[in-house]
Amino acid sequence: MPEQRTSPTAQPRFPVDGYPLPVRLPDRDVVLWWGPDEYGTDVVAVEGGRPLVWATVEACLTDVRARGLSRVGDEDDTEPEVMDVRPVAAWLRDEQLSLDPVAALGLWNLAGDIAESVDAPWGDEGRTADRCHAKLTAANIPWLVGAEQYTPRWTPFELRLLRRRLLAAAALLRIWLTT
Repeated sequence: MPEQRTSPTAQPRFPVDGYPLPVRLPDRDVVLWWGPDEYGTDVVAVEGGRPLVWATVEACLTDVRARGLSRVGDEDDTEPEVMDVRPVAAWLRDEQLSLDPVAALGLWNLAGDIAESVDAPWGDEGRTADRCHAKLTAANIPWLVGAEQYTPRWTPFELRLLRRRLLAAAALLRIWLTT
């Protein structure tokens, strides 16, 4: 069982304008309330030193409405897109040869957002980390690099760093998203 933690500051923190973010983890699905804070930094809703986690989008929306939180596109009744990080878990277990860049970037960014939200260390800085993140971003949004499609080519050193970062991201989610 993952170690339960609470934020050292334990101050409530909520996005200024948020929306439900369904996340498909290897062992369960959760929903987070996600969006930018008053400084434009992406965060998840935190109360009592822990991220707020719901089992369904409906439960999340009911709770955030009761809290009076602002929602992006409040009239929009479309089901939010699910962030599925299971392909990264399969890659980390060597069950999948190629890394899914959509799932990898989603996991990396979500771990950073949760770490920021609870004031936990994340440590994804450095030239190689920046290069890996840039390649994942380009694979997700190829027009940023002037291409219609971009497939990252990883050096052995980048692959080792990528594996460490994604393992750390998965561990961070296991620690902070337990209910």
